Amino acid sequence: MYRLAAAFLLLVVATVSASAQNIPVPSYWKNQQGSELVLTSIDAKGNLAGSFISQEPGFACSGTFYDLKGRALRKLVRFTVVWKNWSHDCNAETEWYGRVNGKSIVTFRVSKQTDAHGRVTKKRGVDTFHEQP
Repeated sequence: MYRLAAAFLLLVVATVSASAQNIPVPSYWKNQQGSELVLTSIDAKGNLAGSFISQEPGFACSGTFYDLKGRALRKLVRFTVVWKNWSHDCNAETEWYGRVNGKSIVTFRVSKQTDAHGRVTKKRGVDTFHEQP
């Protein structure tokens, strides 16, 4: 009985690990605005980690690394950046969700920014990240 349970557990872990590996790590990606996505790890459960540098014109938090966290499962990916680090706090968060398509990740993006009065502004968009050599 224990051997059967252990074999089943090993099969599940191997399947999850294999399904999370459609994105190479480490890897480096850029979108159409030149923003940079650096993926450093994906664990056996599909938890994704890395960093992001926005190059969005007019965004106060552009040009600096921010941590990202997310999930990857087969070809689906979802990651979030909270725009707060050691030097800036833009009171904002962006979430991307999409699909890996070869050497591209096509995503929908939702950004939320909170002003000094607590009002939240949302922006939506589409980003395509291309893997860089």
